Amino acid sequence: MRKTISLIALFCFILLLVTSVVLYIMPHGRVAYWANWHLFGLPKTTWDELHITLGALFVVVGVWHTVLNWSAIVSYLKRSREGIRSKAGVMALLITLLVVVGTFLHLPPMSWLLDLNTFVKNQASATYGEPPYGHAELSSLAMLIRNTGLDVQTVEKRLANKNIVLESLEQPVLQIAENNGLTPQQLFILMQPELTAGEFSAMPKLPPSGLGRKTLHTICTTYGLDCVALVEALKEQGFEASAEMTVKEVAAAQGENPIAVYELIYAFSQ
Repeated sequence: MRKTISLIALFCFILLLVTSVVLYIMPHGRVAYWANWHLFGLPKTTWDELHITLGALFVVVGVWHTVLNWSAIVSYLKRSREGIRSKAGVMALLITLLVVVGTFLHLPPMSWLLDLNTFVKNQASATYGEPPYGHAELSSLAMLIRNTGLDVQTVEKRLANKNIVLESLEQPVLQIAENNGLTPQQLFILMQPELTAGEFSAMPKLPPSGLGRKTLHTICTTYGLDCVALVEALKEQGFEASAEMTVKEVAAAQGENPIAVYELIYAFSQ
């Protein structure tokens, strides 16, 4: 039994290491679902589920392993006069606390690992694209059209010209995309007018997903806004702002939420 439990623990550890790395590099959920992201043929949902079930098995096996070896553990503590107060025990405790406190306070080297994770996920967002709003792939096509300010008849004509099979406007976007061998992101691109050089995307009334991490410069570049004028307009409203600041930073400096800042930006764009 001890051999079996030990081997299960070893296998779980190896697989948890794999799923942890995958979760570390995986795009943000909204991006992964929007782009139908897969790795080794498995979607984000499956990787999440594997990590949870393997983690649960590892916990059960760990407890079982402790019970089977309880006598040896007690014997070790009895033989060691200092027990967990030994130099090794104190060192282990300090290292663990250092990681926990360093994570809370965002101190190096923990902050380096966290910042790298943010960078990797933001790169994935730039590669795969952001959905117009959270879980847009689960919306009906009619709702997606309405929320993004597109024209129904124009969208239907564009999709028909691209030979996209559409049963109903009430079909979920994800279902339409899968039926036509596309990702929700690719379908959404086909729905929009093809931009020529110098043209910009229309600014949606609903805040786009990932809004808080976008800089004012990025928003201005995407929607063709005058960044200098936008910064001045925000300052007139009492916000501390610069082109390099993210929407979240602009909002936090004034004790507001990013959506309130976006509403001001949207009003400025009209």
